Amino acid sequence: MKVTGQKEIINAVLEALDTSVIGIGIKERYNIKKSNDQVNYSLTFQLKVDKEANETDYFWLGWIANQYY
Repeated sequence: MKVTGQKEIINAVLEALDTSVIGIGIKERYNIKKSNDQVNYSLTFQLKVDKEANETDYFWLGWIANQYY
């Protein structure tokens, strides 16, 4: 999965990944890469080997990140 947006939005997602139970769980299952092209910032989530995806995590991560933004 890839999330693209303004720097402030990506920073809110990163904060949610570091400080919420859902975010910490996502970091356990995914490799997360931050990148930017001087206009848009993005996070790319790639499932780690031998881990299972939980699609509801993305819903809750968005909800939590919205609280930071």
